Amino acid sequence: HAAQWQPDTCSHCICRAGQISCRKPDCADQRNGCAPGYELETRPGQCCPQCVEKFGSCSVLGRPLLRTFDASIVHMRERCRYTLVKLCVERYSKFRIRFAYGRRGRALQIAILRNRLSVGAGFKLRLNGRRISLGSIRNGGWLSVATLNGYLQVRLLNGVRIVWDGRSFLEVQAPKSLGGYLCGLCGNYNGRSDDDSLGVNGEMFHSQREFTRAWREGFCRADHRTKSNCLLNGRQRRWARQYCRPLRRLECAGAVNMTPYYK
Repeated sequence: HAAQWQPDTCSHCICRAGQISCRKPDCADQRNGCAPGYELETRPGQCCPQCVEKFGSCSVLGRPLLRTFDASIVHMRERCRYTLVKLCVERYSKFRIRFAYGRRGRALQIAILRNRLSVGAGFKLRLNGRRISLGSIRNGGWLSVATLNGYLQVRLLNGVRIVWDGRSFLEVQAPKSLGGYLCGLCGNYNGRSDDDSLGVNGEMFHSQREFTRAWREGFCRADHRTKSNCLLNGRQRRWARQYCRPLRRLECAGAVNMTPYYK
């Protein structure tokens, strides 16, 4: 009998009459590319790339400042609770993602299908006001929550994904199918940056201060700091250098555009 084995997940080898031959699966189906709004992606454990829906991202960074889905930069100059993303049409199940920025730290709130998940310091969770553990909603129907490498990862049933480190980095990822149907500080995700500054009622703001105030909630305080946290806090400065330094390495230069994230 011929000996057969798999040297890796995507290879199959056979030894027949002293001759070894190996082959990999034919991925011809993907050679024609993908439909608009989709892109090829090879997922873990798979050998051939598949067409998956493209995602756009909105990021909250540092002090904080925000980079919209369409790459506009927004400065959040007041300590408030803000609406980052919400659905502004009836086509899909409504949801809203809020982000609180204050003296006591930062917090995240996700509302969808009459449920409200709040995430505080140390990734402490409350579902509809009741304290819960991470494992109790890991396989929930309307969302899933997990932690990986120090990041909280949330997936909603509409495809939206949230990644948060609990401190200075938050990213909301939205599928291309939601493009043009969103609003909030993250913009409408329609591929244009010149109309990101839309208010609650669809009005256009030409001042960032007015735009951010349109999406704030509750009592707010002005942030009067003239220096960044890194200049005021030596520990935070060392932490920032540790995590940002890899962006300048040669192996990252061709893979990651560091301009929006490194200053």
